[in-house]
Amino acid sequence: MTHDDDHKAYLEGLKLFHDTLKHLTTLSSGSILILATFIEKFFKNPLWHSLISVSLGAFIVSIGASVIAMAMFATSLQKAGKPNEAVRTIGAVGFLVSGLGFFVGIGSLVALTLKNL
Repeated sequence: MTHDDDHKAYLEGLKLFHDTLKHLTTLSSGSILILATFIEKFFKNPLWHSLISVSLGAFIVSIGASVIAMAMFATSLQKAGKPNEAVRTIGAVGFLVSGLGFFVGIGSLVALTLKNL
C-alpha cells in the first residue's frame, strides 16, 4: 500500500465516522420525540420517573458529543490531511461519548417503557 492509498483510506475512515455520528444524532433526536410522546400519551404518572431525566440527558449528551466530533472530523476532511493530536483526541472522545450516551438513553427508555406498560 502506498502513502496515497493510506491517505485515501484514512480520509474514507473519517467519512465513515462522520456518517455514524450523523446516524447517532438522528436516532437520539428521534428517541427524544418518542420519549416525549410516551410521556404525553401513555405515562401520565410514570413509575421510575427518574429514568425520564436519565434518558433525556443521555440523548442530549449524545447529540452534543456527536456535533463536536463531527466538527472535528469535518475540519480534518476540509484540510484533507491527518489532524493534529488534539483534533484526533477530541473526535475520538466525542465519538465514544456519543455512542455511550445513546446506549444509556436507549437502555433507560426501554427500562422505563417495560416498567410502565
